[in-house]
Amino acid sequence: MNDTSNTVVIAFDGTAASGKGAVAKLLAEKLGYDYLDTGLMFRKVAYYCDMQNSALDDDHVLTELIKKIDFDKQIDLKELYSDNISDVASKIATLKNVRNALLDIQRKFAKNKRGVVIDGRDIGTVVFPNANYKFFFDASIEERANRRYKQLQKNGKSFKLSSVLEYLKIRDERDASRDIAPLVRAKGSFLIDTSKISIDEVLKVVLKKIKNN
Repeated sequence: MNDTSNTVVIAFDGTAASGKGAVAKLLAEKLGYDYLDTGLMFRKVAYYCDMQNSALDDDHVLTELIKKIDFDKQIDLKELYSDNISDVASKIATLKNVRNALLDIQRKFAKNKRGVVIDGRDIGTVVFPNANYKFFFDASIEERANRRYKQLQKNGKSFKLSSVLEYLKIRDERDASRDIAPLVRAKGSFLIDTSKISIDEVLKVVLKKIKNN
């Protein structure tokens, strides 16, 4: 029987470049749980939309496209994290039918498993509102811009830090103001400001919180 009642669900939400994905992945490895990056799912949808020149305002076309995507298939991360795909992913994340189609896949991911760690923007509020543990990550816009800037440099992209900062401001506004599943801190979630602490230090905080609950 497909069931999540016995699955330990750990939800990670937060702003872009706040470190939630890196910590969530390390936590999953540490606990031996399955890990799902929902943001990557939106990027993969955006990637195939771009490949097929799909109209972003046609919900039917997009939901049919999602049915055909193999989300386990590996795609070059440089492609998925390009500026164009990032922008498309952010836009389609505002579409109700797209979110509903992915929501079903995300919830099925947790069925019949010992534990899962899932990160995104609405995990603790929409996808798994009854998650066993909820964390919300944030950091100063300057620190997040600096992190994204270094990531882009590492991937061979050349952008001004000021441009990255401006993009993140736009992204934050879009995430927080969309009508469908806006980015908000889930009730009962544990807030972690990652501005001045390392990934390893954040992981220790998360593990301690889980152990003490």
